[in-house]
This record gives sequence, C-alpha cells and structure tokens, in this order.
Amino acid sequence: MEKMTCCFAGCRQECFSNWPDGELLGKLSLRDVLKREIERLIVDEKVTNFLSGLILGPDLTCAELVLELRKKYRHIKLECAVPYEEQAIHWTTSQREIYYNIIEACDRLVQLQTAYTTACLKRHTQYLVDRSGHVLVVWDGTWRGKTGQVMLEARKRGRHIITVDPVTMKINQLNNAYRA
Repeated sequence: MEKMTCCFAGCRQECFSNWPDGELLGKLSLRDVLKREIERLIVDEKVTNFLSGLILGPDLTCAELVLELRKKYRHIKLECAVPYEEQAIHWTTSQREIYYNIIEACDRLVQLQTAYTTACLKRHTQYLVDRSGHVLVVWDGTWRGKTGQVMLEARKRGRHIITVDPVTMKINQLNNAYRA
C-alpha cells in the first residue's frame, strides 16, 4: 500500500515570490510543475493514493491538484491528515475556504489530535512519511523547519523522494528505494 502512496511537503509560500500561479523567467509556474509531477507519479509510478497534511503552501496546492486530476484519473484517492483540530483558525478567509473545500472533497480525513501540542507536528510528519512510499517536496535546500523534518524522516525510512526547487523548478529524485 505505501508503495502506491505519495505524501506532500514543502517550504511555506513566503519562501518564494512566484507562489502558486506566477511565471518565473517565462518558465512554467510551480503549480504547473507540481501537476506534471503528480501526473507522472500516477502514470509511471502507479501511485493511486495521495496524502496531504493540509499545511499552507505546497500541501494545499498539491491536494487541490489531486482533486483536479481525479476528474481524469478516477481511481486516485486523496487522504487529508490534519495535525490538530484548529490548524486553520488563524488563516485568512480565502485560505480557510480552500482548506475546507479540500476537506469536503477528500476521500478520507484523519485528525491526529484535538489540540496543538509541541509534539503534534513531529507526529504529523511521522504519520505522512510512515504511510508513503513516495514523498514530493517543494524544497529550497534548507534542513530547518517542518520541510527539513520531512526530508530527514523520508531519508531515514528509505522513501523515494522527489524534490522541486521553488526557484529553478528543477526536479531531483533523491532516493529510488521504492521505484518499480
């Protein structure tokens, strides 16, 4: 099952200026690159299950893209894993609207805990990586923060890691342990 599952992570949208729809030097937007990579995972890697942590930035965008691609690939599923109940309470109205629309449309929703604790984001990271054979990460190369934690956890577990540089849009595959 985990071989057919991909989770998402990435630096927050403040990390780069062209998030999510802007063009960079006439190249594809990050959203377009992510959509192509998700579709490649579906077609080439036979991924059928996608797992989003619904964190602001790439998690939300990738969840939206999976829902969009589900119209073409009806067999794919989206699970959303929320670290704690009030995760979106301080978000803007438009961010919360996107968040709740995704929750309404996903195939499965898991809430890991009721309230925020200092350990909840680590538990969230472990949940995502433990259930995924593939990890698609928008990564600026820094190891700090939640994205760095996801990268370390995925490497430790031998997951197939696909990184997208948010500036150059270059895709790298860091570990092919789960490739067919």
